[in-house]
Amino acid sequence: MEKIFYVGIYVFLASLVGLGILLIHLLLSQKPKDNPPQKFLPFESGMIPFHDSRGRLPVKFYIFALAFLIFDIEVALLIPYIPIVKQLGIVGIAEVLFFLLVLFFGYLYIRDVALKQ
Repeated sequence: MEKIFYVGIYVFLASLVGLGILLIHLLLSQKPKDNPPQKFLPFESGMIPFHDSRGRLPVKFYIFALAFLIFDIEVALLIPYIPIVKQLGIVGIAEVLFFLLVLFFGYLYIRDVALKQ
């Protein structure tokens, strides 16, 4: 029961310090009188924007990003084979080569069909 009392005192003091810091911040901080409309304009490269920045991107950019993610993950799946390549034998190496062949056909499809839109 005595430990709970000390924990309660600690929580009370910690919250008191936190509230004190918050109160000092609110009392001493400078508040802006008004917000000029220029403050809410987007700022890029020091130039005032001349059109809406929320335009649409062509689909090929999304396909390229998905292809990058797919090939990145597939290469990460090949890493566990490196330390055990001698233990795999011919069958294991054939499986890895089949995996690389499927990956290569996926690359050809993305390069020749998906990105030519």
